[in-house]
Amino acid sequence: MRLVVTTPRNLILDIREVRSVRAEDASGGFGILTGHADLLTVLPPSILSYRDEADAEHYVGLVGGVLVVRGGDEVLVASPEAMVGDDLDVLEAMIIEFASRASEEEQQVRTDSSRLHIAAIRHIQSYIEAGRVGGPGGMP
Repeated sequence: MRLVVTTPRNLILDIREVRSVRAEDASGGFGILTGHADLLTVLPPSILSYRDEADAEHYVGLVGGVLVVRGGDEVLVASPEAMVGDDLDVLEAMIIEFASRASEEEQQVRTDSSRLHIAAIRHIQSYIEAGRVGGPGGMP
C-alpha cells in the first residue's frame, strides 16, 4: 500500500511499501490495511502511525488535515503542517506549539478585523452626520 503525506509547501512522505496505517478522526482511532474501502475523513491535530514492510512502526505528527483512502491501496494525507519522526514526545510538542501559534494568529486576525469594522462604522457615521448638518437628505 502507498502512503503519501503532503503539506502546502512540501511532500513530507511517499512510501510505496506500507503494511498498515493508524489514524484518528472525530469518531476515534482507526486502522487501514490494503483493500480498505474508499474513505474521506478530517483529521484533528494528531499522530498518524504506519508500519513498513519490515513491520517497523513510524510516526507522522499532523496539525489536522484530510485523509483519503483510494482504491484500497493508496492513503493520501494533506495537512497544513506535518513532521516525520520516531520520537513521540518531539512530535507531540510540535503539534502543541503549532496549534498554540495558530490560535494566537487567529486571535490577531479577529482583533484586526474588529478594528477595521469599527473604523468603517465610524467613517460611515461621520459621512452620515456630515450630510445631516446641511438639512434633510444632506441638502443645504
